[in-house]
Amino acid sequence: MKDSERKALFKKLSDTHRTGLSQDTIIHDYPAIFRKTAQNKGCLGNEKGFIRFDKNGNPEKVEAVCGASTQAIHDHLKQKLGNDSSEEITGLYRGIGSEHSIAIPTDLDDEGTGGMVKHEWIKLSDGTIVDGAYGQVYPKEVNINADMRLRIISPDDPDHDDYVKESRNYPFLNKSI
Repeated sequence: MKDSERKALFKKLSDTHRTGLSQDTIIHDYPAIFRKTAQNKGCLGNEKGFIRFDKNGNPEKVEAVCGASTQAIHDHLKQKLGNDSSEEITGLYRGIGSEHSIAIPTDLDDEGTGGMVKHEWIKLSDGTIVDGAYGQVYPKEVNINADMRLRIISPDDPDHDDYVKESRNYPFLNKSI
């Protein structure tokens, strides 16, 4: 199916079918999205992970790629599907493994049970979360492969609540979003 045909079909679908087509596209095209994430982050990407080089030319592993992966996924969906129903979200992740992330930590969560980290992800039109940087929550001793970096979480999955959209205060508009 050509991209133009796929875009036309996408506009006619319900939210449920749009989410399904978006997920299929992400999964099928993940190797290209992975390469684009590496490019967005300014590093190299292969099946072993994201690598950049320090000032001395020594390779170092990079997993804090949530912004780069979110942008790559969002751009890919727009290009392939004309998808304007996906949303880039900035917020907090408070799930299992947040203590392993090198992302910016916050204080205890609302329940006082643990820390949260700044994170970014995609939210599809039905509320499904696409986390292209899930690899950053694994302990360093875990050998992460490319498939472990992508996580798709439906709205009815209990882990969905671990992703908390950060609200922003707009004083001139007199509201928070």
